[in-house]
Amino acid sequence: MAALGTETLTEVAGLAAGTLRLLRRRGPVLVGWFCLGWAIHRAGLFVSALLGVDHAVLANLVFVLAVVAELVALVVMVHSVRPELDVPETSDDDAGAPTPVGPAGLLPPSLLAQERTLDVVTLAVGPFLAVYAVWGFLDDEVSALFQSNYVVQGLGGVQDWSISLVPARLPLYLGLAAGGWVLRALVRLWLRRRQSSSVAGVVGLVAEGVWALSVFVVLLVAARAAREWLQGRVVWAELAAAGQAVLAWLPDLTLPFGPTLREAARAVVTEAPGVLLTVVGLPLMWLALTAVVFGWREASAADALGARAAGWVGRFSGVARTPSGRVLLLATDDLRTKYLPVLLALRVVVRAGARTIGAYLLLATALQALDGLLQIGLTLLAGPQPVGRTLLLEPVEDLLVSAVVTATSVALYGAVFARALGVERPLSLSKGLGVERSLSPSNAP
Repeated sequence: MAALGTETLTEVAGLAAGTLRLLRRRGPVLVGWFCLGWAIHRAGLFVSALLGVDHAVLANLVFVLAVVAELVALVVMVHSVRPELDVPETSDDDAGAPTPVGPAGLLPPSLLAQERTLDVVTLAVGPFLAVYAVWGFLDDEVSALFQSNYVVQGLGGVQDWSISLVPARLPLYLGLAAGGWVLRALVRLWLRRRQSSSVAGVVGLVAEGVWALSVFVVLLVAARAAREWLQGRVVWAELAAAGQAVLAWLPDLTLPFGPTLREAARAVVTEAPGVLLTVVGLPLMWLALTAVVFGWREASAADALGARAAGWVGRFSGVARTPSGRVLLLATDDLRTKYLPVLLALRVVVRAGARTIGAYLLLATALQALDGLLQIGLTLLAGPQPVGRTLLLEPVEDLLVSAVVTATSVALYGAVFARALGVERPLSLSKGLGVERSLSPSNAP
């Protein structure tokens, strides 16, 4: 047991040292990109609020640009760490030489190739937006836009806000979603028939953002309406009564740390899943997104879901040749192009081993705690302030804390990814052959 604890602490120390090394080398670049994305994001939120409901379409487009700018900055931050990982670059002659097999141990060509930053951003922003939607980050963006509208318009002008979740705004968001989807499809068709274009890539980024954010807002409005409808049904009251009856079976005991057993059970049921997702799920997802940015994007259902999916994939491919199959392919496009690469990358990083992942989760949790402590420290340092000055200080405090924590987090992601692939030293790449490496950290140099 003592040896296991020593090995874990050694792994934590190794990852921390790797993080500090990357932060020392790339820290100014990371902070610079974060500040640029943060500034554009904040400015976009306030411009959107200033445009108001009279220019609702333009206001929402500006909001999309603000969110996409923040995501682009994050992608570029992660990509800027890659040169420090000692992953070898391939020449044009070597391009396509390796045959990737995903988790089987072969490094995909995109991981070894020298990719343009714009190409990386174009390929990675889609998965980032997808994960943002699943994990509720887009909800945070909508809340930030609400706050900007409150600062600009005041509570008395809610009807003039640039964003609203009332059902009356649904046609606007449905129209934006349809426009974003069509524009995205046209850009993809253009890029398939012609060489890569920087202008088309930027237009594609905007279209992707319009599509993702508009669909999210539509789903958010629909979910709120469905919840309100359900809460008025008898079944909702019956489910609530059943939950109270289950809690009533527990003895009415007061626990040593304060709450009763029933209160603790209620807290576990309501809070534990969220805490588990925040402490374990979210850090792993960020690590998977890092792998996607670094080039681990060669995903298939068989790779991501395992060997059992191979037969299903074959049948699906056969169906895809029919008109109904093409419709099915179109309907599952986001699933195949956004979520599957992240899922595949997640399988790869998990194969780093329980000790490495555990050490990473400890450091990620420490960074989350540091974020909260720094926020509290700056608030105490500023002291009591009038409401107007507090609204001015809040963005500055957010910038100072987020720049430090985000830059350190990105360096940590890079260090863990390097540990997972064992690329602390340069790998050799034989022309015409795949590069096979053990994904176990115990075999890392």
